[in-house]
Amino acid sequence: MKKRGISLLETIVSVQILLIVSLFCMSIFGQGQRHDLRARQFSTCSLLANQKMQELTSQPVRQLRKQLVNAISGNFSGDFADYSYNVTLSDYEPGLSHLEVVARSHLGCLSRCSLLIPSEVSGRGIASDPDTSRIYYVGVDSATGEGKSRLTSFSDPGSPPTDGPPTADGLALSGVAGSPGQNWVWGISPEGTMTGFNEQTNQWVAAEEAPGSPPLATLFHSLACDASAHRVVASDVANRCLWLYDYDWVSGPPYWYARPCRPSVIPLGTPGAVATDPYATLVWVADTENNCLRKFLFSDDVAPGNPNLEPVWSSNGRPVGYWDRRAFRPNEDFLGTPCGIAMDEQGSQVFVADRGRVWRFEEATDKWTPICTFASLGGDLRPAGMTCDRFGTVLYISCYDGRIIKVSGASWTPAFVPGT
Repeated sequence: MKKRGISLLETIVSVQILLIVSLFCMSIFGQGQRHDLRARQFSTCSLLANQKMQELTSQPVRQLRKQLVNAISGNFSGDFADYSYNVTLSDYEPGLSHLEVVARSHLGCLSRCSLLIPSEVSGRGIASDPDTSRIYYVGVDSATGEGKSRLTSFSDPGSPPTDGPPTADGLALSGVAGSPGQNWVWGISPEGTMTGFNEQTNQWVAAEEAPGSPPLATLFHSLACDASAHRVVASDVANRCLWLYDYDWVSGPPYWYARPCRPSVIPLGTPGAVATDPYATLVWVADTENNCLRKFLFSDDVAPGNPNLEPVWSSNGRPVGYWDRRAFRPNEDFLGTPCGIAMDEQGSQVFVADRGRVWRFEEATDKWTPICTFASLGGDLRPAGMTCDRFGTVLYISCYDGRIIKVSGASWTPAFVPGT
């Protein structure tokens, strides 16, 4: 018997089934390719968003806030020119800003990167005489919210706060140091100018430009000096270092040390407030990024061989001082962002103000003691600087809103200074 062949209908149905299966396989392959493409574009967006965030945060917040008054948009460069970005900076809460970067691909994939950054990067310094009877501080300009271009002073007890003359360049001040009552006080602006204030003539003199030629423009935060106002230490948040200044006319004209002062073994975070002893040989630095204190010995007489000390060399091959490699913080508690720092005349007690309280640190015993909190004062206080008397029994803390807190007495009770 002759076998039956495949009919035309069966052939057509078979071809249709084969076509459907082929189309199904091709769609699966196409969808896989599209999903793979979107996945790769999402990964690229994430990489670009984080890269843009790092690029933005590498510059000082002060400059960043000016740049991002309005949101900025654009396209990435090079091989990623078809990827776009949008950057916004908005207020989050007092003292904090919300920075957001959104990267987007041409297929609509997007990645979002957000970060909270401090709104202020410069201090509101405060300085006093050894008996804390005469006090200078940087108030707040109500129009701009930044530091005033003049110092405010008062005697305690006695006179209400009064403003002195503005600096010659009219720039806002962030730091103040010196010996009130002994004719000379230093003031410093974030942009890098340091000027001296003569109390007798009530005038600003001796403008000193920013030191050296660092990779980034100098952005000063705070200032400290010895009792004679000859040796000055300034913190630079842009270059993460200290700058050292010598005003001793006996050894020659005043000058900035040519090299920035920073440790290399354990890098310094963002340096904020600084404090020195009467000779400016012992310097404490508030590291606001790592929530700790760092110590620098401004002297070339330190005995070598101490494993905790790292020398800082000058351009002539001699050490100008030594960084302590250790980070100092409470052993069983948390040190919030250290905003103000001061020490007694002997350097045995170091006082630190963070956002919520004041600590006393005794290095000899490695003892941290919380001596008061700001809860009783109410509101959202943001300390910006601190000074104390020679014995460490009276503290004055300046705030970013221009008020001054006095902490004294056996109970260490904080209270606002009237008129501030």
